Amino acid sequence: MREEQKAKIVEDLVKGKNILITGSYGLGKSTLAQELMHELACQENFVVFYFPFPKPPKLILTKAIEKLCLRGLNPPSGWKFSSLYQLCEIIIKYINGSPFNLVLFLDEAQIITENAIQVYSELLNSGKVQFVLCGHSPAFDEKLSSLKFKYFFNAFTVYKIEPLSYSEAKTFLDSCLKERKLNLDENTKTKLLLQAGGNLANIIRGLDQISQGEEPNVYTSQNSTNLFPLFIFLIFVIIGLKYLYRGVGDYALANFSGFLGLVLFFIIRYFYFWRK
Repeated sequence: MREEQKAKIVEDLVKGKNILITGSYGLGKSTLAQELMHELACQENFVVFYFPFPKPPKLILTKAIEKLCLRGLNPPSGWKFSSLYQLCEIIIKYINGSPFNLVLFLDEAQIITENAIQVYSELLNSGKVQFVLCGHSPAFDEKLSSLKFKYFFNAFTVYKIEPLSYSEAKTFLDSCLKERKLNLDENTKTKLLLQAGGNLANIIRGLDQISQGEEPNVYTSQNSTNLFPLFIFLIFVIIGLKYLYRGVGDYALANFSGFLGLVLFFIIRYFYFWRK
């Protein structure tokens, strides 16, 4: 299934599309991007560049130009001191006169900024600069609440990475064992695969634990507990009991009312952003 998905992404990239790869942490988004990059690098009509973050845009553009210099780009003197949009013009002017496309692979798309979006939009409009972005689903979905981000990512074809099937995870585990020169009995393999839940990072973490002589313990936590509302509630109860114990006069009641209003403000604000 993963190989079929990779082949489809390569097909879309050859057609000139931009790709957004999303999924939970540890499912192999970055690994997939690296495999795609190496596959495109073998083709003459692509120049590929990878950066582990989508910012800062100036550093990324500078590194991309240095990559293009290896393919014949001769930027003007002092170009490293150019503005962001001047750097974009250098790339676009060269790419438009070249027989190949530039493909930028940027990881951790969930931390992309509006400033970077504006710069990358200039490159997208050229038609010969493509992007492959990888981002964690829960954090990345929050970005799309902004219209600027929605407009930018409308130009992307989205691929959601799902956990590996049991057979795919077993194949990956066997390759890791061969690379590390480790031998595991079938019971330990089965235990690790069931705990990992198709998550590549969990499999690797389990192997690290086994290498250190520990039992694998890599259960995937799907939901984290947010203790913020409980913390606020406990503060409210403690302060309330304090005022009730001392007896409430007019001055103390006014202070308590102000405190209660502040607590309610933060609770409402929290649930507003949680719902959003």
